[in-house]
Amino acid sequence: MGDEDSVAPARTYGSTTTCNAGNSPPTACDSNSPTTDGDTNAAASESMVPTLPQLSPSPSVTTSTLHTPCRSFDVRQPPSITEVQLAIRDLNLLLHPPRNRGRGYKTTALTSTLEKCLMWMLYFFRAFVDGLEWGPAALKTAKFVGKGPYISRKVREWSRAYISDCGNLPFIRYGGAWTKSRIRDEDLQEELLLHLQSLGKYVTASAIIIYLDHLEVQARYGLTETISLAMAQRWMTEVGYRWGKDPKGQYVDGHERDDVVFYRQNSFIPAWYKIDANTRRWSSANPLQCENDETDVGRKTVVWFHNESTFYAHDRQKTYWVPKDAKALPQQKGEGSSLMVADFISADYGWLHSHDGKESARVLFRAGKGRDGYFTNDEILVQVKKAMGILEKDYPDEDHVFVFDNATTHLK
Repeated sequence: MGDEDSVAPARTYGSTTTCNAGNSPPTACDSNSPTTDGDTNAAASESMVPTLPQLSPSPSVTTSTLHTPCRSFDVRQPPSITEVQLAIRDLNLLLHPPRNRGRGYKTTALTSTLEKCLMWMLYFFRAFVDGLEWGPAALKTAKFVGKGPYISRKVREWSRAYISDCGNLPFIRYGGAWTKSRIRDEDLQEELLLHLQSLGKYVTASAIIIYLDHLEVQARYGLTETISLAMAQRWMTEVGYRWGKDPKGQYVDGHERDDVVFYRQNSFIPAWYKIDANTRRWSSANPLQCENDETDVGRKTVVWFHNESTFYAHDRQKTYWVPKDAKALPQQKGEGSSLMVADFISADYGWLHSHDGKESARVLFRAGKGRDGYFTNDEILVQVKKAMGILEKDYPDEDHVFVFDNATTHLK
């Protein structure tokens, strides 16, 4: 019989029996009958463990290797120190395979998830060899990597399986087909895109929610319920839409002009402090509740703010879900005809109108040459006189103050 057919005699390290075939060095997975006595671990010492032989690199491992779970009693029972030391040697070679020539290591073929799990096992083995008990060593490892009792239990399970057979590597169900989003289905993408296009220019993410709530759609794609609004917004980008708006120019703000600042500091703020004590104070918790209406005695002061808004014929919604392949379309030049709305509003009563609702100080003004002209001081005075008439008739028990924007049109 040739040398290659000879079998080396069995060698015993502590309570572990290893058999070598030919010149192959002993490894943790060579053990035929590992002892699981917890007292053996406590009694073992470094002086009792002989120097371990140099290990050859472990065979190449594919990431598809499945982990065979150990029985529960194997997970709780600690292996011997020798078995763990052999496993440490194996893991070091698996995680850091040496080059065929020279120093350094080769790149492993392990996935990042598998490599992370093997590193956790290596931390666990080292903590156990350093003197910690089997369970506390696993818990300390889990805390060290920022995990909890579940990972502590899994590390013990992976480690016990690896010691029994070095082909038993941790297997994590991660990145498989079961984790893929349903929107990756090309048929579903195309159907949703056609549905959104049929709704016109202005579509919303809620349209996907409503569409997927149909039973026939759910049956066609194996869905049990519709999706959330947040997921629908993500799916909008998957089917080719983006949330955006047309670019606009910058506005020039005149609030910090010297004359405006001077008027605000020396006229407006002092005048406001004079009337502030007699105004109603509204609760921050309940905006409809007045805090000082019943306790204060005397006439109340109601502040009416004059507000103007201008609407243009070519005003359109500028922000919407735009198809990624949308092309520029001709648009009407300019803003179009305008309509200005001017009215008074207060925190006490809302828009200014009579108690019966038949009279109002609201003004609709078609500004422009050839139309109503321009809203000047004269129009402001006419509107104020009408507002004062309504207040004198329907709100005679209160004092009223009108506040206008600091604009040239409002000065007289």
